[in-house]
Amino acid sequence: MMPPADRASNHASGSRTAEQGQNDARSNRHTVYFVLDIRHCERKETAMIKKLGILLMMSVVAVSGCSNSAMEPEEINPEIDVCEVCNMGLAHEHYATEVVTADGEIYKFDDIGCMDEFLEMETALKEESAAKKYVRDVDTGEWIELDKAYHAYHPDFWTPMANGVVSFKDRESAENYVKEQGMGEVLDYESLMKHEWSWEQ
Repeated sequence: MMPPADRASNHASGSRTAEQGQNDARSNRHTVYFVLDIRHCERKETAMIKKLGILLMMSVVAVSGCSNSAMEPEEINPEIDVCEVCNMGLAHEHYATEVVTADGEIYKFDDIGCMDEFLEMETALKEESAAKKYVRDVDTGEWIELDKAYHAYHPDFWTPMANGVVSFKDRESAENYVKEQGMGEVLDYESLMKHEWSWEQ
């Protein structure tokens, strides 16, 4: 028969073992919960990263869609736009001209003569692949590529910078202007490139 002291020792030992087992079980449950929490957080972070990636891609597409890859002219705002060369306001919109570069830069001018002076300084932009040059039909305000426009010229024709060159979308319109004014001549693109501007004199 086991002495009372030994029975008490065994009972205490058994109690400690049972308590230790309960503690281990609780510890294991906490570990499982902790791991599950970590995995849940990882899934949330992964989902967030994916959303940010999608938003970034959408932003890139939006910016690309807004780029002026066709090198189209931009409408004039006479309240804020000024000439790149003389810094005059573009109050007379139908005389305004623009140079639109392949990388999206737009330079605005109050007079075709200022645009020509600018291109003499920025010779790289003379190439068609580097930039497009636009003038406006003085009657309608329609934008026309410089090499497709016709111009009426006389030193007494009024223009913002007194260059005397007035642009039109076709030869007939330029000829009619010359007839109406009773003076001047019609210039096509080739003749315009040989023209001596006031700023060159």
